[in-house]
Amino acid sequence: MPLAQLPLWLVSTLGWSGTTLIFSAFMFKDRFPKKILAVMNIMGSVLFGISLVARESYEGLFLQVAWIIVAIGDLYRAAKSPDASPPRC
Repeated sequence: MPLAQLPLWLVSTLGWSGTTLIFSAFMFKDRFPKKILAVMNIMGSVLFGISLVARESYEGLFLQVAWIIVAIGDLYRAAKSPDASPPRC
């Protein structure tokens, strides 16, 4: 099914879910590990991006793609940081 034919309730739910994930990652940036925050940003941008494609709002989609690229870089840096390794017993 093409994204433009998705029901409006589903498009809105995907968009709000993505927005909530992105906003939560920002609000809780001091409480969650950086890996979790990066995954929240990636997933939020993907969900929000799907709703933007369904609404044919390509300007916003461009922003979400840029946000995904930044979040992937954050995830890469978080995975390489020394404090990301599990604690030794």
